[in-house]
Amino acid sequence: MDLLTTAIKAGFKIENNKSIEQSKYLLLCEIQQWLRDEHGILVLCWTKYHPQTSYSIIIWFYKIAYTDKNIISNYDYNSYESALKEGLEEAIKLIK
Repeated sequence: MDLLTTAIKAGFKIENNKSIEQSKYLLLCEIQQWLRDEHGILVLCWTKYHPQTSYSIIIWFYKIAYTDKNIISNYDYNSYESALKEGLEEAIKLIK
């Protein structure tokens, strides 16, 4: 299942004046904002070693005090976008 379908099933709504095709351009940042604003889940990506060589993700429940529910990936991604997409997919699975 693709990220947009998963997000819509979890409650993400596309603005009325946008088509799905128009939304794909900003899809990652819109879903990232929705998770942050609606569910208190922050998905971050960063480079672990040298800039632009590998990226990791953290999924942080920022409305909750530090907890073991915060997740840091053990994987390396080749691009910021691929790391963010994976992080968003994993965060959506955590919505109750």
